[in-house]
Amino acid sequence: MNARDLPGIGDSAAPFGYVPPNSPDFIDDECNEDHIALLMDDLDGWVDTFKGAVKSGSKRRADQAQDFIVSILKSAKEAMK
Repeated sequence: MNARDLPGIGDSAAPFGYVPPNSPDFIDDECNEDHIALLMDDLDGWVDTFKGAVKSGSKRRADQAQDFIVSILKSAKEAMK
């Protein structure tokens, strides 16, 4: 691969790995109950990670876990609407 294969200014090509929202490959399941259950499972994992980081004294890891916890809680709240 070289530079001419990469999308540039004025190209209509999408970046690698990007799936536009109107694509049939894009799954919008935010209102799905299974999606909420998956979010709650993820939340449990990140809460455990946060507890472990606090016990070990890893402030950086605790901050990361806290950010993910807040993000998951916001996503779950939006999915309930």
